[in-house]
Amino acid sequence: MDKLEERAYRMARKRIKRKRALIKEAGVYVAVFLFLFVLNVVTSPDYLWFLWAVGPWGLVLFFRAVSLWSSSYIDEWEEKAMESEIERYKNSMLRSHHVSDEDDYLEIEQLPRSSKKWNEQDLV
Repeated sequence: MDKLEERAYRMARKRIKRKRALIKEAGVYVAVFLFLFVLNVVTSPDYLWFLWAVGPWGLVLFFRAVSLWSSSYIDEWEEKAMESEIERYKNSMLRSHHVSDEDDYLEIEQLPRSSKKWNEQDLV
């Protein structure tokens, strides 16, 4: 496995761990939500105090899910956008003749040889 595949594997593994942790937390959230709801309705049905406990937790859970989903969406979008831009620049360069076979070669002029001998004092 080369370095690129290894890095992709590690990133995928990390993402799957995040998804699994989110699913577990969502399960715990639902169980606690139901328990607190029943407890609230039995003890004081006039005031829904259980929302103070599960409301912020639900928001955090929601934002984690959005973050997990959006990072995947953004990564895919970025990759497609990069491929599109590369193609656009390639086509633009080919149309304007900035890239050609001649650009691969440089002409080097031959410098005339000097017959002058250098002294040790001339060298730094």
